[in-house]
Amino acid sequence: PISGGVNMYREERFATWKQRMLLAAETILCPHPGCTTPASQCQVHHLIAWEQGGETNIENLSMACAVHNARNDDDPNAPPRNGRLERRPGGVVHLPPDGGPPRTNIHPIRQLSAMALINR
Repeated sequence: PISGGVNMYREERFATWKQRMLLAAETILCPHPGCTTPASQCQVHHLIAWEQGGETNIENLSMACAVHNARNDDDPNAPPRNGRLERRPGGVVHLPPDGGPPRTNIHPIRQLSAMALINR
């Protein structure tokens, strides 16, 4: 549906069509550094996991390919293994497990995303 709200809060676990379209425009590719999977082939990922109380709201969602969605460290209190995706000003970043600085996917096609255009 074109009309209606965007956020689903805790009413719905799975992203709506509208949320998927907004997220795909925002990122174009999986946000994990070096990944070339297009958003059209990605899954919707809860940045704060649904199991951890995360809501199905745009600010808590990101596209992520199946591999990086599965490898994401969903529990921020557990010892890091693979790192995790997190939303920061300017977009979604990957926080590496070694505690290093946040990393972004710098693939040139990302410059065509809605978020890249907004940040220019």
